Amino acid sequence: MAIRGQGANVRAFRVPKPSTVTLTLDVAGAAVLPGAWPILKKHGIPATFFLPTGFIGTDRVFWADRLDYAVQHLASGQESVTVGPQEYPVRGDDRHARGKLFWQLKGECMALGQDRGEQAVDAIEELATSKLTDFLSQNADWARFMTWEHVRVMQTQGAAFGSHTVEHGLLDKLPLEDVKNELRHSKAEIERRTGSPCSFLVYPRGQHNKHVARIAREVGYAGGLTTVERTAQLGDPAMTLPRIGVPSRSLRSADLLARVNGLSRAMFSARTALRRKKKRAKPTLKVRKPRVNRSVPL
Repeated sequence: MAIRGQGANVRAFRVPKPSTVTLTLDVAGAAVLPGAWPILKKHGIPATFFLPTGFIGTDRVFWADRLDYAVQHLASGQESVTVGPQEYPVRGDDRHARGKLFWQLKGECMALGQDRGEQAVDAIEELATSKLTDFLSQNADWARFMTWEHVRVMQTQGAAFGSHTVEHGLLDKLPLEDVKNELRHSKAEIERRTGSPCSFLVYPRGQHNKHVARIAREVGYAGGLTTVERTAQLGDPAMTLPRIGVPSRSLRSADLLARVNGLSRAMFSARTALRRKKKRAKPTLKVRKPRVNRSVPL
């Protein structure tokens, strides 16, 4: 079902058909046009793509991708990386160790906010032997963002588009006036380019709060999508709808069906609860005192 129909069901407390699925994609890479989109079109699957309008048709890169690339290309002699007040040691050159370091640095950069976080990424890039933007300018057309011409072609073939803000910033970290500008300008640009209403948005990295949701509703959005992992239910607030994430790695049909039906999430929650219960119920060692035979004289 297209997202417009699903959103209307939630708001009107209408029960959709069993196993109804709405496909949303937080991607805007140029590779979508020759890659995923023809497959979706062939099978008649309606899909909505969410666009960070400040990146469409540009050579810009998300700061998280720049950070990941920089961490993987830190010089082998680099002993530590400092972000804000924290210093993180660089342990090992393998992908696993660098991946762990990336997630630590990413969390620290997110805590700093949009501007200071990007400044921290700029500083880390200076420690690397190569920058992602330099690599992409020479090698990787497939990794670029789509253009507005791509958007126009896909729209004529049935694709729908929503907002992923302008700068893909963390909305709950921004001043409220900046939040309003991000949501309003992105919506206006998509409507101008496509000639169709832009009624839904995806919060970047799912981060939002009640003030962000209120502003989104005030500037004209009918619904907002989060990264909360569960199926949507009747009565869910339209501005904070949950979704089921599908990993980029290949999935078997049974695994995909389990995720969409919420079974995987239920099993994960059950396993987590069981592990916590076992951890709380640690066995205690009872020490018995030796028995003394009183009938034997000392």
